[in-house]
Amino acid sequence: MQPAAGWLMRNATLTAIRKHKGTTGETAGTDFVTDGPASAFGAMIGKPVFIDPYVPAMAANAKSVLFGDWSRYVVRMVNGIRFDRSDDYAFNTDLVTFRALLRADAALVDTTGAIKYFAHSAT
Repeated sequence: MQPAAGWLMRNATLTAIRKHKGTTGETAGTDFVTDGPASAFGAMIGKPVFIDPYVPAMAANAKSVLFGDWSRYVVRMVNGIRFDRSDDYAFNTDLVTFRALLRADAALVDTTGAIKYFAHSAT
């Protein structure tokens, strides 16, 4: 298990996990918090949970929970941030317009085993 390993899911998925009960009636997700250990998940103990609203919601065939070594996911930014100002765009309304542009790309370097996902069944 890599030190940069962690969970990725949306907030509603984390809430559903916290409400899940085990066979003896204990709540499975009580220790599964965004800044602490995930003791209910065996080998993944102590790994952080990252919340992202763009992860798919729990549904048929959805990949709603991801776990893995996030250091293998690399983000590349090109030339930094470009900041522009235009006094001419909205000249007739006396407005000054601003925009910021950022060129970025990302890729998973280790596509075979760095990050795994949980896929819901089709039914």
